[in-house]
Amino acid sequence: MDRVVFNPPFSPPLMLLFFFGLLALFLLAVIVFPILFLSAIGATFTRLGFTWWQALFILLLTLIGSFINIPVKTLEGRPGGRRPTTATP
Repeated sequence: MDRVVFNPPFSPPLMLLFFFGLLALFLLAVIVFPILFLSAIGATFTRLGFTWWQALFILLLTLIGSFINIPVKTLEGRPGGRRPTTATP
């Protein structure tokens, strides 16, 4: 009986390098980007005259307020729904 040898497309060290690269990108997205975003928002609000804590509070209130949808105006639809379409022969 012949032995079947499975050769993976990547060598194990390359797979480990790929895994740690993905882990580093994930940590960059989860940790570094929010810190940069908060520092940029804080710097903007401090230039406007707010303290850093007030800027953080305004950002938090904005985030909470984005979950609330208050309808300003309700538009009525046309009677009968859509316009009738004609079939082409």
